[in-house]
Amino acid sequence: KGHWWGGPDPGSDCLSYSEMSDWMQRRRRADNPASWEFRTFSPSVSSSCRGFEILAQKKPYALSRVKAWEEGETGDRFYETENAVHVRIKAPAAFTLDGQALKPGEYHRGAGGKWEPGAPAGLHKSPQLQGPFTQAFHKPFLLVTPSLGEAAETQDCVARARFDAEVWWLRGNGRARVVADSEVTAKDWKDFDLILYGNADSNACWKKIADRLPFRVSAGEVKIGDEVIKGDLALAAVYPNPEVPSKLVAVVGATTAAGRRAWHALNWWHNDTGAPDLLCWGPDIHEKWADAFRAVGHYGADWKPAEGMWMVKK
Repeated sequence: KGHWWGGPDPGSDCLSYSEMSDWMQRRRRADNPASWEFRTFSPSVSSSCRGFEILAQKKPYALSRVKAWEEGETGDRFYETENAVHVRIKAPAAFTLDGQALKPGEYHRGAGGKWEPGAPAGLHKSPQLQGPFTQAFHKPFLLVTPSLGEAAETQDCVARARFDAEVWWLRGNGRARVVADSEVTAKDWKDFDLILYGNADSNACWKKIADRLPFRVSAGEVKIGDEVIKGDLALAAVYPNPEVPSKLVAVVGATTAAGRRAWHALNWWHNDTGAPDLLCWGPDIHEKWADAFRAVGHYGADWKPAEGMWMVKK
């Protein structure tokens, strides 16, 4: 019948094709299969299947997998995982997870790779707090512009924030509020992910949490961990909000006016644009593209640089 067909009546006949509907109905999956397998490359996109949830990966964006099967007359349940360091299991009443006899609950990989009860200590990733940079826009957010810097910087930041808001309106069919740092209330901190423009000196909200973030932008330099990069630079990065750990804070920073102009090389929501947790680049990105990036990286499950997925060059 071809790819698409329909008669003169409203609607498309191919969408009500009875032979196809009957074929799919006859091949319905069992509600409670004895064995199954779940795969995901990102818990923030897809994290759970049949009562088993992968909360964090050992290697970000590599394939994570859980295999489930039953054995014996009593149907004992077994799970086997790959690239998972934090999980939550709701059923059955007892099961074996990677060779360990356990009961429903939350578990994380401890010393020696053994599963230990509860969440890992300290800051840790979850499907809602995983990154990358663009995850800060997945929930209600505010675009926060600076008021403590020079007039030219404020003007550039407001222009970029308004541009992002309009792109969000066009591509995301949503409303993004642009507010000055002086207008952000205590309730806003609790209710929104914050997108902070400028740098740690010019944006009052960024300044408030600057000492608790693993990256910092100031006039003439970017600091990432213990590494300092000097020059005309732009930075885009995401991290759990130190004031409200259940929310994310993302920064769109620049060291100079040339760094702010480098913002225009990247747009966050194009189909062909992917961003890690942290990006730092220079204004020569138009000529050098990938060679213009001074730092690129993903944070691991503990929100520290992931091994093999972090690069900083001075």
